[in-house]
Amino acid sequence: MQRDHFNAIIADIEKGREGDAYGLRISMRNGEVYDGGWRFLAEAPDVLVIDNRGGHPTYIALPAVATVGEALL
Repeated sequence: MQRDHFNAIIADIEKGREGDAYGLRISMRNGEVYDGGWRFLAEAPDVLVIDNRGGHPTYIALPAVATVGEALL
C-alpha cells in the first residue's frame, strides 16, 4: 500500500515536468526535512534516492518518511 501511494505521487510529479527546477520536500518521522530532485525517485524500491544536483545522493528508507510534498529548487 505504501509503495502504491508513493508510485502515484511520483507519477503525478513526472507528468509534464522536465528539468531540475522541480523537486520534493520530504518530511521525516524524526522531524528532519529534505529537499531534493525527483529524477531518481521513481526507480527506488524501498529507499528514496534524493539527487543532490551532481553531489552525493541521500538515501532514505521509505518507512522513515512521514510526508512527501512539492519543493521548488
